[in-house]
Amino acid sequence: MTARAPLRARLAIAIISSVVLLVQICATRLLSATVTYHAAFAVLALVMLALAGSAVAVYRDRAARGSLEQTDLGPAARVAIIAGPVIAGTGLVYVLAGMVAWPAGFGLGVHFLVAFAGLYACFHACGYVVAWLLSAWPEDVGRVYFADLAGASAGCLLAVPLLQATSPIQLFCVFGVAAAASGWLLAEEAAVARRAVVVAGVLAVVTVVAATQPTWVRLRTAKDEDQSSVLFERWNQLTRVTVSPEVPGVRQAVEMLAATESPDAAREQALRWGAGWGISAGWQGHAPESLWIELDTSAGTQILKGGGSGPLDRFDSLKWDVTSAAYWLKPGGLRRTFVIGGGGGRDFLTSLAFGAGAVDVVELNPLVVRAVQDEFGDFSGRPYTREGVQYRIGDARSELSRSSQHYDLIQMSMIDTWAASMSGALTLSENALYTAEAFRSYFDHLAPDGIFSVSRWYTNDNYAETARVVSLIGDALRNAGVDHPEDHLAVVFNASSFHESWVANCMMKRSAFSDADKAVLRQVAAEKGFGILWPEIDGVTVHQKFDVGALVRGQDAALHSEGFDLTPPTDDRPFFFYIPHTPNAQAVSALFAFLLLVVVVVGRVLVFAPLAEIEAARPVEQRTSLASTLPETAYFAALGLSFMGVELGVLQRYIVFLGHPTYALSVVLFSLLLSTALGSLLVSSRPNVARAAFPALLIALALTVFAVPPLLESWYGWSLAARVVAAGALIVPLGICMGTAWPSGVAALAAGGRDRLVPWMWAVNGLAGTLASILGMLVAMRWGYTVLLLLATFGYAGAWVARARMARRISPAAST
Repeated sequence: MTARAPLRARLAIAIISSVVLLVQICATRLLSATVTYHAAFAVLALVMLALAGSAVAVYRDRAARGSLEQTDLGPAARVAIIAGPVIAGTGLVYVLAGMVAWPAGFGLGVHFLVAFAGLYACFHACGYVVAWLLSAWPEDVGRVYFADLAGASAGCLLAVPLLQATSPIQLFCVFGVAAAASGWLLAEEAAVARRAVVVAGVLAVVTVVAATQPTWVRLRTAKDEDQSSVLFERWNQLTRVTVSPEVPGVRQAVEMLAATESPDAAREQALRWGAGWGISAGWQGHAPESLWIELDTSAGTQILKGGGSGPLDRFDSLKWDVTSAAYWLKPGGLRRTFVIGGGGGRDFLTSLAFGAGAVDVVELNPLVVRAVQDEFGDFSGRPYTREGVQYRIGDARSELSRSSQHYDLIQMSMIDTWAASMSGALTLSENALYTAEAFRSYFDHLAPDGIFSVSRWYTNDNYAETARVVSLIGDALRNAGVDHPEDHLAVVFNASSFHESWVANCMMKRSAFSDADKAVLRQVAAEKGFGILWPEIDGVTVHQKFDVGALVRGQDAALHSEGFDLTPPTDDRPFFFYIPHTPNAQAVSALFAFLLLVVVVVGRVLVFAPLAEIEAARPVEQRTSLASTLPETAYFAALGLSFMGVELGVLQRYIVFLGHPTYALSVVLFSLLLSTALGSLLVSSRPNVARAAFPALLIALALTVFAVPPLLESWYGWSLAARVVAAGALIVPLGICMGTAWPSGVAALAAGGRDRLVPWMWAVNGLAGTLASILGMLVAMRWGYTVLLLLATFGYAGAWVARARMARRISPAAST
């Protein structure tokens, strides 16, 4: 057996690993924009499941070849070449599936099935190449595993610029070329090399055509909505941003109204809907002309015509929206305001319309600002650069943490994208805005008489989001030492919004609401037709489904009203939108139940059944059973479970610290994977390091769980560059320790003469990682990421024990 893996094999595995990560990221973005962000979270489980299945295929094929010590690269080369058109074809077929006029409700299912069938084939083919190369040189597995992880970390760095440059569909073609090129690197026969060149060449032509004719690969439908009227479409690592000429669904609703009522009534209602979700039924003015900017076909806002210049009294409708209720309490007294999420400009134009002297605006997605300011700048008048507006691209909470400014009003209206960020974790990019720590920061940045205004959906039957905001406000007030938090809260709602989806505006005032404030609320509610949930005003406050006063005071009975968990989300458990018994939570629960069922069934069919068949074909004295490999199986399964748990926990912890989901990949995951690769390389050159690796790893994890959080909190106000350096310094030692585990386990197999089990153990590791990707998120949603990291720590401790059992199997002859 060749002692060292050749450079071309290590380069090929690096390319394939990078392709796996990039395809996973693009699939996450694609599914979030076209099916649902819930479906995107299944991609990680699909990757791990496919890697497990492909490892079993390698085990089968190596057993069939008779010599498990062969380093013949032919099978890996041929599968890599096949992977090229499979990857490119998956993206193209996905576009074609959207061109068919499916019956209502079928489009989502078709897209889901096409995506998952194609993606499984992609990941299976790539996984086969990885598993083949990892098992070819067990004595040099540290260097090969280093190349595998280094390739994945390179993919982390490439993801952001690639997704900023083009769409996921076009990138699938690019990745197909890369996969076929890796087949050329591995080819040992001239015919195979020529085939790789031809396939890569054809895919390169397809890539050029897709790049020069982007309309050919543009989405025709997304989330069962026709995209033919879209005027602008761009992708980046955060969302797909589109601009359309009208609010989605208005035309269909008007047609339905016109059939039952007069055309004039239908047009009047259409104007009201086009003016905003929270507009008053009493408003009879003229709706400003607008375009609709939307993120991932789920969340949108208006681009108002001429908002960047001219008189603001043209936008009188903004003053009739319930989201602007707080401004009526501050007539003429707005020196400086802060708007979270600039969007199309609606909220900060509202602030200016009410007389604010200056408005600070923070928008997370640069594509949104580009669309408003550049692509449709002539229409919008470029409101982001209007006099009095100062805008920044970034995370609002992070920007506030580095500011000493105090504001008369901080506004966060309907901020959500229902989009999965490119990290693929079950966390919306805005979730860090809806945590107890975030609301405490908002309170701290209010002027002495300042107001924080946040708007969410509300109905009597589905009040959970509004109730949870009240719970967060109560926590912030009590944390600030306010004795009577109920006196600092006001909640108004509008019950006449689009499609009976009401909007509530919750206001937290640093000082108590005075009698004069309550009189203003009474007057505004009467004039605009708004309802008041709190404070209690005789003859005005309406009956509410939940006890607002008890909830803001933090009383336990109110926090668990009718089965809803209304406890304040925290940075450790930041799932604001996951509230049991709500439609969103039911969708998530159904998805996880489905994934667990799939993993159990498919794992049995693709992993354990084939392994049993392979071993049954061997002579009795050579057979291996699960029972006979229990220490090895336990070891590699524990590694799969624990590595995934650490990855999920560390990603979330540093997303909040760095202040932007983009950095989850470009900084955090890159640092973790690269340092893990370095740990693999270290143990390859210095095997004795493995003895100290597990104790060091457990210490590093304990520090990550208990010591790192307070450090991150105290460093939150640092500059971005300083926070990036600090994050890397904390992650790298942990990753190096983690990187020693896999190659040291393979070395133990080789020392005991059981290296033929390497593909088997890779399959076990992949299947365990699949379970961890699902169960890990369930643990995080129920108990938080700290508990998840603790469980991962116990998992690595169990792996240490199993490793000791493996060492006892090494015979004296084998160890010499």
